[in-house]
Amino acid sequence: MEYETELAYKIADRYIAIQEVYGGYDFSIMDLNYVEIDGGVYDNSDVSIHEALNDVVNDLKENPDYNGAKGAIRPEDELIQVDYDKVEENAENANRIGSGVLDSDIIMNFKEKTDELFHPIGTQGPEEIEETVEKHIQTLIDKNNLDAHIRNLAIYGSRSRGLERDSSDLDVVVELDSSEKEYFLFNLLNDNSLYVDGIKVDINPITAHESGTMEEYLINAEVYMKQMKKKSGSEEKEHSTTVSASTGTRRHVR
Repeated sequence: MEYETELAYKIADRYIAIQEVYGGYDFSIMDLNYVEIDGGVYDNSDVSIHEALNDVVNDLKENPDYNGAKGAIRPEDELIQVDYDKVEENAENANRIGSGVLDSDIIMNFKEKTDELFHPIGTQGPEEIEETVEKHIQTLIDKNNLDAHIRNLAIYGSRSRGLERDSSDLDVVVELDSSEKEYFLFNLLNDNSLYVDGIKVDINPITAHESGTMEEYLINAEVYMKQMKKKSGSEEKEHSTTVSASTGTRRHVR
């Protein structure tokens, strides 16, 4: 078997990279955007790199999450090996841009399209509304001492593409770093209803280990919106043809 000096694994919503150094091993714990959250030196060269990695992971699973490094890792979660060089490359790019939550192209493109098609609610546009919702969520997290961290949030649903009806709610998806179940988070965030200029806000919390990442969620949301737009267009054509027929003149709407 080839002697390994570098390893990288994904577990839940964390990446862990470890490499052999003089006197032991150096390890880094990163979020899904490859931003380093924690790390250190495992100073025991008498164990293998796999044993050192398992000790780091077990420490994350068994101890309280004091600094956010644990994220959504649960005792039953398993390690999935990934390419070490690729993880290091992505980590370098993330550190070059700066620490913090980074919007991917998928999220930015989705929000740009929302900015273009969104019908203002009162005087508020998407950015102002998202800030209001984020503050509301953070208040509930703090009030309930919830082990959760906001990664990102976005308006989605019919209002994100200007396809809403007068009775439509305002849908907002929020990705959280949390070990809590999504149904629990949903009930907590929606029991205290939030309204924007009289329009109810429906908050949909997601976590990487249940519904997936924000990027994955918005890809599916975009597909759904395109289907909704297509259906809406078909209904308008059918209505237009029916109206013309009732007046004795049939028009073909292109």
